[in-house]
Amino acid sequence: MGLQHTPTGTRGCATQPAPIEQRRFRDVPAVVLAAFALPLVAAGLTLILGAGGGLYWLVPAMVLGFGGAVLNAWVLLVEIVR
Repeated sequence: MGLQHTPTGTRGCATQPAPIEQRRFRDVPAVVLAAFALPLVAAGLTLILGAGGGLYWLVPAMVLGFGGAVLNAWVLLVEIVR
């Protein structure tokens, strides 16, 4: 049961699953953010623990972050025009 905001207040309503296209626009940014954040967390943890790579984890984090930025720029420049 989902909640829907209406001018008269909030009421409960049954929600249908989002179409594939809407789920893609919701899920892709979450995956990009997680792909960028996980190596950063690994870098911090391995620095604290003193084993496991430390700052070497920042390289894949920066590569994935740059890839995420390029993906966002692509959406802003190309996909929104459609």
